[in-house]
Amino acid sequence: MTVKSFNCGKRPNIVPNQAECVLAGDLDRIQQAAQAFSADKPYPISVEAADNGVLVSACGLASHGSMPEDGYSAGMSLVMFLSSLPLAGGTVKEIISFLAATVGMNT
Repeated sequence: MTVKSFNCGKRPNIVPNQAECVLAGDLDRIQQAAQAFSADKPYPISVEAADNGVLVSACGLASHGSMPEDGYSAGMSLVMFLSSLPLAGGTVKEIISFLAATVGMNT
């Protein structure tokens, strides 16, 4: 699987409530992984076919950057999901692995 794009947040001082990425990969496999990942999460990951690959979306709860504990980062939820997938090696995989290991869902 390869990450083709990743978009998250519109303002630098807000915990983002929406994030999405496009993956090159098997739709059914990604959907199954999203269901398993989302089982114990307050905001599920959604997956659908798109013209340019597989669209993976995450929702969260926005909050001001001065009070991140009041929110739920859609961006980091998506990063955590991506880190659970067998992504192709390279810089993008390294960044996702780094963020998942060092930031995670901690606010």
